[in-house]
Amino acid sequence: MVKRRLYQVLRAAGIGNTIRETKNIITSQKVAIDGIICTRSDFQLEADRHVTVDGQSIASKEKAYFLLHKPAGYSCQKNEKTPFVGDLIPVPGLSPIGRLDFDTTGLLIMTNDGELTVKITSPESRIEKTYVATLNKPISEINIKKLEAGVSIPVDGEVYQTQPCKIKKISETKIEITIHEGKKRQVRLMCNALGYEVRELQRISIGRITLGNLKEREYRQVSKEEILSALK
Repeated sequence: MVKRRLYQVLRAAGIGNTIRETKNIITSQKVAIDGIICTRSDFQLEADRHVTVDGQSIASKEKAYFLLHKPAGYSCQKNEKTPFVGDLIPVPGLSPIGRLDFDTTGLLIMTNDGELTVKITSPESRIEKTYVATLNKPISEINIKKLEAGVSIPVDGEVYQTQPCKIKKISETKIEITIHEGKKRQVRLMCNALGYEVRELQRISIGRITLGNLKEREYRQVSKEEILSALK
């Protein structure tokens, strides 16, 4: 029988917003396997083992899927200092698939389906994400072409060359940018690399899923099939 590491099993069940958070839940003695507390995140177990978190079986969680228009001032990670995007939807246990910066607004997919999260956030998925960026000054055609070709940005202390992207000029200071990567603060850093400051940033689509008429803080429930069909 195929075995999986404990943190992978929990991630697939939607436990924790990040791998680090999932591992912290394990080390905090909240996870039990067949009634016995386990604090080893790399512990390997078979699929038929009974896993609980705070006494609740992870297999009993009903999967839920929502599209949310994230407002500025909300974090995509739980912490004690800032409001969490999951609190905007009255369904416990929801986390965003991917992240938006604290000051960035726009489309988020919210779910407790960890397997879907892993599938969509995998680098191999190459799902396009489109943003509208409002800049602090007019952008030239030359710099638009530079953005499209790829620029150097700092990532984890190293220099990273972004892959080619699509740019549509909306006005002198506003562009629509479509990328399929997901580096932290990537759009802002790409614009910074050419001397621009991003004053406002909004994500308007993920694959063929669009923000539509959702206003800030509004959400609507969708099916897993609707999400998957729009991301093919």
